[in-house]
Amino acid sequence: MRAYQDLREFLSVLEQERQLLRITEPVSLEPDLAAAACAATRLGEASPAIHFNNIAGYANAQVVMNVHGSWPNHALALGMDKDAPLRDQFFEFVRRFKQYPGQLERVTDAPWREVVVDKDVNLYHLMPLFRTNRGDGGSFIDKPCVVSRDPDDWNNDNLENVGVYRLQVKGRNRLGMQAQPQHDIATHLAHAEERGEDLPVAIALGTEPVITLMAATPMLYDQLEYKMAAVMQGKPYRVVQTAQGLDVPWGAEYVLEGRIL
Repeated sequence: MRAYQDLREFLSVLEQERQLLRITEPVSLEPDLAAAACAATRLGEASPAIHFNNIAGYANAQVVMNVHGSWPNHALALGMDKDAPLRDQFFEFVRRFKQYPGQLERVTDAPWREVVVDKDVNLYHLMPLFRTNRGDGGSFIDKPCVVSRDPDDWNNDNLENVGVYRLQVKGRNRLGMQAQPQHDIATHLAHAEERGEDLPVAIALGTEPVITLMAATPMLYDQLEYKMAAVMQGKPYRVVQTAQGLDVPWGAEYVLEGRIL
């Protein structure tokens, strides 16, 4: 097992294991990034993550893609040898899964709080946004961890949800999200609507790899993804509470706070 404190630490491990390709040549948001990510998936089951740090129109923007896109990367995310057979990864995942629940480590500050924008929020200025797939109707934020709580039992940590929901950028400070009825956030939203309230949400981007895996893993309504991430990494999962009372990963690169109307 291994507990990565943030995405940057995981990327350094991927690089050491020759599972990260750094692109330093100038690239455009479209079509270069999507084309490169698509090409990477054709390299087979051991394809690397791809990191871009020279994006036209941006001074310091960085984008990493295909982080979870191969079995070696998945094994490294779990702290296993990158050449671990898929069968071994499966049974190790199941073994840890059965150890639920783990513990939370709540701290009061995080690196992402060093820069706060709370007025005139413009997503297009804050981060590189682009279309990933042919036919996309606009820019999307892919693989975010969206955090919400059940407004009918707000203080129950086990009813907090961390889910991966693809977000479409609809404007400078507006996002669209589709919540399927079977998703926990759809239950939270239904309870909020019954109360005549908006639903507070926090969106964590650029997180360490395990919480993204857990946020995309089907779990029971009263199972908290952070507690599952804790047993997967063998260490309490570190979170920070937002002003709205939602727990977000300590090591996120960006945290967006808002509400579903």
